[in-house]
Amino acid sequence: MNATAKRGALAALGQVPPPLPRGDILRVDHVSVRVLDLEQGVAWYTTILGLVEIERRRGRVYLGSPLSRRYAIALTEGGIGMEYVSFAVNGADALQRLGMLIDKQDVATLDSSGDMRTGIERAIRLKLPTDHVLELAVLAPDDGELVARRPASPGAFNLDVSHVQLRTGDVTDSANFLSGIGFYVTDYVKMRDREGFFAIFTRVNEFHHQIALFAGNTGFHHVALETDAMDVIKLGDHLLLHRVAAEYGPGRHVPGKGVFMYIRDPWGNRVEISSPIEMVGFDAPPRELTQPIPFIVNMWGPQPPESWRNDVT
Repeated sequence: MNATAKRGALAALGQVPPPLPRGDILRVDHVSVRVLDLEQGVAWYTTILGLVEIERRRGRVYLGSPLSRRYAIALTEGGIGMEYVSFAVNGADALQRLGMLIDKQDVATLDSSGDMRTGIERAIRLKLPTDHVLELAVLAPDDGELVARRPASPGAFNLDVSHVQLRTGDVTDSANFLSGIGFYVTDYVKMRDREGFFAIFTRVNEFHHQIALFAGNTGFHHVALETDAMDVIKLGDHLLLHRVAAEYGPGRHVPGKGVFMYIRDPWGNRVEISSPIEMVGFDAPPRELTQPIPFIVNMWGPQPPESWRNDVT
């Protein structure tokens, strides 16, 4: 590895002071997923996952949690994979600071303020090195009030959006880009047989990760929805009633310590059902995971099928 690459890797691993004050990017707000048939997609995500329809706007159907009532997933018709991942930011000043950092990365942004969900005041979108789209959104002052007005569904599984995993041929480059706009590295896993990284887990808050980067064919691996640990198992019984087989799981990852189960929608988009992931603290330094990779993937033992290892959308 040359000197430039080493400097880049160190920057991605948090050895350089972070460029933003705490809290400019707050959390994942929602993830927009492409499906080939919108109405079939709405039926699948509401029946199989228990999400509820919140609104239809500009060709998307926005689905949310039946209990927290927050937005979780938007569906849009045409193709497969992730359309974008949206992060809530801490006000207009935060968005302006982020815009200046993005300008330094020499990346074009698109004002998406006319193409967003209700409750977002302003937003910009940009392309990550993986070609995936990242949205940074300022929530309107009354967004929390709008959420509170929606009826809850007692007895339902609560599913809040947690994170996404992206696959890329250059994990270091993508991690460096994210660190340049305010993401922090939590854990990283080096390749066991060559230079480079198998995975890097990045966060914007005190929870373990919101964007996980894995080496592989560039694409969208999964969106994770978080629920109570016992409800992960209960959801398995729910899937049984609908004759939907899990692709992988249940198991438990080392990164984030979440109990997991993966399923795929009718077009192959992958959804992880996860227990709440580990809270590491906002200022936690990056740490290297040195255990065998099979143990890191599932400390309970069973390893993923080839489809989980290789398929992206």
